Amino acid sequence: MAERLVFSPVPDGCLVQEHKVQFQWFPGFSLSQKQRSIESLHRAAEADLGGPILEVSTKSPRRRGRRLSAFNLCVPLNGRRILLEAAFQGSKVFEGCDGPGESLYPLSSGREVKRLMRPYAASPLKEFRWNGAKWDLEPKTAFYDWLYLQALRDLTSADPDVDEWLREYEVFTDIEFNHKKSLNCQARSCALYAALLRREGRDWLDRVSDPDEFLGMLDERGYGAPDQEIPSATRPSSLLGGSTASSTA
Repeated sequence: MAERLVFSPVPDGCLVQEHKVQFQWFPGFSLSQKQRSIESLHRAAEADLGGPILEVSTKSPRRRGRRLSAFNLCVPLNGRRILLEAAFQGSKVFEGCDGPGESLYPLSSGREVKRLMRPYAASPLKEFRWNGAKWDLEPKTAFYDWLYLQALRDLTSADPDVDEWLREYEVFTDIEFNHKKSLNCQARSCALYAALLRREGRDWLDRVSDPDEFLGMLDERGYGAPDQEIPSATRPSSLLGGSTASSTA
């Protein structure tokens, strides 16, 4: 039996509600095994939370979910478009060293970014630096969430249909995200975007491009507070069994 967090947009509340879901895990690294686990996770989540549900990762069975992966989205920066995973990892500043920094920005492969970050896996994180600005480590997921929102705004500016179908989904998942090992999650950030979109539309999203306004909004809405998470519910026995840093996208 495995456990994952799944994320629901809450436009009029804390913006994102986290739910613990237990489900049958299908071990193995193949795409088919990952998608069997996704199907199992979605069945378990739908039993309690309803749907529709979108898996946000490169393993998603739907093209929509794959497009929203941090390995596919890009963040605009001074006329360039930086792979989201490269933007996030390259912005890390560690205690005693700066990390690879902007040398990651030209990379187009999320897996290559991950490979180059392995030597820093045990290094304590000090802060983030992006486009000349410093981001503190608190609130814990704020910088990743903000980057993700900028990347998704960039995508939807080119393809407005994305906003329309994002409104359809009530739950977002990322099969690779394990909340016991990682902190940032693309499915959580996607749920945050969906909540803001439903709250006031794109005008709201344009306003939170300013980091100070974004951080103020998080504080005002109580985003990331301990009561954001609710306990797991009892699952039907037929759904049980089996065995960021950001996620592996």
